[in-house]
Amino acid sequence: MDQVFLLSITELSKYFKSQTIQCQGTAYCYAQGAYKAGNGNCVWWLRTPGTDSKHVAFVNYDGSGSSGGSVNAETAAVRPAIWIDFGS
Repeated sequence: MDQVFLLSITELSKYFKSQTIQCQGTAYCYAQGAYKAGNGNCVWWLRTPGTDSKHVAFVNYDGSGSSGGSVNAETAAVRPAIWIDFGS
């Protein structure tokens, strides 16, 4: 129902191939403090809860996933998703 949202782990595995989940952030993203790895990629959050209420699932700069990212991490990027209805 949300218009703009973060992907869940389930949606990530359904709609992305493993090599396409790596993400290069924008200049704005990095200017706001997102971590930029040596390969130019960033770490980005998913909406799936992590190991406890203080953690969230995320995608690493190398495309691997984790469920132990701190919800307070200031170096993780946000990769918003939207659904587009071409039938309207």
